[in-house]
Amino acid sequence: MSHITIPGYPYERHDIQGIKKFLDEQFRTQALNELFPLLWLVATQKHDHISALHHQGIRGRQIVITDDPRLHLLWYYGTVYIKPIPEYIVDDNFRKSYVIDSGDPELIHAVNGFLRSWSYLIKCQADFDIAFDQKLLPRQWRDESKTFHHISEFLLPYRGEPEHEGVTKRYHYGELRLTRVNFYNRLYRHELYYHKTHGQYGSYFGRFMDPFLFVFGSVSVILSAMQVILATATTEGSGAPQGTLMRTTLWFSVSCICLIIGAVSLFLVLLLTLLMREFIYAMWCTQKKPSQGGTSNSSV
Repeated sequence: MSHITIPGYPYERHDIQGIKKFLDEQFRTQALNELFPLLWLVATQKHDHISALHHQGIRGRQIVITDDPRLHLLWYYGTVYIKPIPEYIVDDNFRKSYVIDSGDPELIHAVNGFLRSWSYLIKCQADFDIAFDQKLLPRQWRDESKTFHHISEFLLPYRGEPEHEGVTKRYHYGELRLTRVNFYNRLYRHELYYHKTHGQYGSYFGRFMDPFLFVFGSVSVILSAMQVILATATTEGSGAPQGTLMRTTLWFSVSCICLIIGAVSLFLVLLLTLLMREFIYAMWCTQKKPSQGGTSNSSV
């Protein structure tokens, strides 16, 4: 059986079964689909919760290109991972032969969701220019000098897909926060990481330094203040004449302890308030959504 070279991937030469396996690796997001019951705790429950390319810069995010579909539209602090549109998926003959006619609804839904996400990444001419400059568009679109109008015409049918029909569960959501995905992945799938963000031990342990210094400094101030209180109490018991100074020192030490405890308490209350606010909003969105009866078999 002859092997077919996949457009844009000259090293990938496969028969039909090999192409199916390749496309599965290129579009399936099995881990995120398994995490779907908890994704409402990870991100806003909207499939179009996707910042356009120009707005990624406004939010201070650097676009990092990835070929891994698992990372597509995941963000980590000042970084957002985006998978470019492959050359082969905009080739009408290839897409029809190996996606639409594949008879694999899961693959079809994954491709639908991926292309729908791009319809929200490119919303205006500025987004098209950014995608062009950063080589996020397939080569034939760049070489043929396709305009924003042509690209939008190609993506428009996917944007018109019903919210949860014709796409995999992962694409019921837009952007996902990687730190939360890693956290819930440990709880739900019992894996240490969904995606490892630290390549060295130094950077891994470095993230604990700030909270450690905060706790260390707070405890040090409290212990020092307690030592002053004990010393003042001992001096007052001995009948020392500096009563006013001792009382001032005592109250200042107590004030320092109260200030530290108050600051820590305020921080914890603020953190709990933000978490509860997000949790209540997520619950409200869950109750607001109509019941989901699964995905349909609409094709690409």
